[in-house]
Amino acid sequence: MRGKVLVLLFCFFFGFLKAEASPISLKFYGGLGWLEGGDLNKSIRGWRNYSRDRNRAPYSFDSKLRELHGFLEGGFEVQRSISERLSMGIGLGFLGKRRKSLVSWKLDKSEDYFHSPSDFGSISLEEEGNAQPEYWLQAVPVTLSIYYSFPLRKGIKLFLKGGVGYYFGRMTLTENYDYRFDYMDDKNLSGSVWRFVDRYESSGTYFEETTSRTFGLQGGGSIEIPVRGPLFLIFEALGRWADFREWKGKKRDAYAWNHSWGFWGAHSDRGEREETLDGKLWLVEFQSDETGNSYPRLIFSERKPLSSSYLEGKLARVNLNGLSLRAGLRLNF
Repeated sequence: MRGKVLVLLFCFFFGFLKAEASPISLKFYGGLGWLEGGDLNKSIRGWRNYSRDRNRAPYSFDSKLRELHGFLEGGFEVQRSISERLSMGIGLGFLGKRRKSLVSWKLDKSEDYFHSPSDFGSISLEEEGNAQPEYWLQAVPVTLSIYYSFPLRKGIKLFLKGGVGYYFGRMTLTENYDYRFDYMDDKNLSGSVWRFVDRYESSGTYFEETTSRTFGLQGGGSIEIPVRGPLFLIFEALGRWADFREWKGKKRDAYAWNHSWGFWGAHSDRGEREETLDGKLWLVEFQSDETGNSYPRLIFSERKPLSSSYLEGKLARVNLNGLSLRAGLRLNF
């Protein structure tokens, strides 16, 4: 159904291109914008709060989990005059933002124990983790807009704009991570020292890619200033409303691990594993037993996630609702 509507929009516009009279113009623009983000930024905030609550003292903790709000955009638009003040334009744009983050934590502690003169010793524990998530949110809008102009002095014009758009959205998450756990117990048993160890290390890369499509609305205003001949300078402010309601795609998690345990580390095992899955993005309320609080969290799953740790689950909604400030050029033919 959405594809049929998109085709109708193209046919409607190009019908005007074939009509006689009115001149055609081409506009190029670029700019900066701010978006609300919906469930994506809810999840980043939840991850940040969970990491902070879980890794309190005696852990040392560093977090640079930042939300996605600002973005860059650019595009072009073909315009055609309908009347002296009314014109129509169809455009193709691109907007996107890449955000790198960091979460790391470390625990280093040791203590002595004494059970009896023939059973005493010392325990040391080191735990360290590091994750480097990188989100990349992109969208390609195909837009159909109506302009109404108000002439000002010296050839300057004010335009009011409204229209619809069809958005192709793409979102990726790439996360490199590693974890290390090192437990050592030096036991003094009847004068003999026995060292019990439990060491575990793992590292890997998690990749997730999802896509979605939706219709949106846009509206705003612009000032057009003549430069020379058919060339005009444009400054524009645009409000956008576009809500993606379903994200589908795939994930891949590839990691390697190494484990040794027992007295003097006599037992050991290692391996590599790769997991792939097709599914959708879901927003859940993750209930943590460690902190006693709940946190919004995006989960990639084939079906609605079911777990005693999840208070609820619904399809994730990520939006582009926000404001853009643009500058560009328009050329009359």
